[in-house]
Amino acid sequence: MKKISYLILSLVMCLCVLSFTVGAQSTNVVDEADLLTSQEEENLQNAINQIRDTYDFEVVILTVNSTDGETAEAFADDYYDYNGYGVDEENSGVLFLVDMGDRNWHVSTTGLGIALFGDYELDYIEYNCVQYLSQGDYYYCFSGFVAFCDTVFNPDFVSGYDNEYVNDYEDEYYFDYSDYQPEFDFFKSAVIALVIGFVIALIVVLSMKSKLKTVRAKSGAADYVVAGSMNITRSDERFLYRHVTRTPRQQNNSNGRSGGGGGGVHVGSSGTSHGGRGGRF
Repeated sequence: MKKISYLILSLVMCLCVLSFTVGAQSTNVVDEADLLTSQEEENLQNAINQIRDTYDFEVVILTVNSTDGETAEAFADDYYDYNGYGVDEENSGVLFLVDMGDRNWHVSTTGLGIALFGDYELDYIEYNCVQYLSQGDYYYCFSGFVAFCDTVFNPDFVSGYDNEYVNDYEDEYYFDYSDYQPEFDFFKSAVIALVIGFVIALIVVLSMKSKLKTVRAKSGAADYVVAGSMNITRSDERFLYRHVTRTPRQQNNSNGRSGGGGGGVHVGSSGTSHGGRGGRF
């Protein structure tokens, strides 16, 4: 009887642990700042699920009212690392953080995400998605971000910049666009620009000259002064100019992270490498 009781108790405990694990599993749309409706969250989650199932890549949207004293970069990196996101050995994915407390945003990339989201892709997100945060159109911002995440996997997508982290994935994910870049003939363009500039300058000079038919050159400065109009009663010496040489002070950046919200690769507190970019809105 005791063995049966122990067996039932063990089974109940296993079910409880399993239920807790399933219930605690994070979704990909975590709206702690309550910026989205339930329907909007569902729409975004469905789109993210499709990206994950199709490309084996994680996309996360996180909104908070405070980062608890951490920088947006550190908070975004840690949230991704410590909440079990990532779908391969490198935990590849991207997280978009919006902090309503300090009005900061940050995109954190991991694994393959570092390769896929280089300067060009981060520029696109900053100038085509983040602008809607200031307007209060959060769903439009996030839906555009998710749609762009799907776009970077399109074989016809062309990245605007070279990225050293793309090398391992270039054949699979990137389209060879070298044959489609237009050739630029510097010498020919320079000659054309000089000719156009000369013609415009000649037209302007001739036009100005035609308006000065009554003007005649004078031999001295006194010829331009009206008689009796200039009487100097006092003269002073004025110090007008000075030359100062300044040497910039060496700045010391000891935090180990790239400054200015750039897209450099750094290591989070978990020891995982991240890329990305952030700023204010």
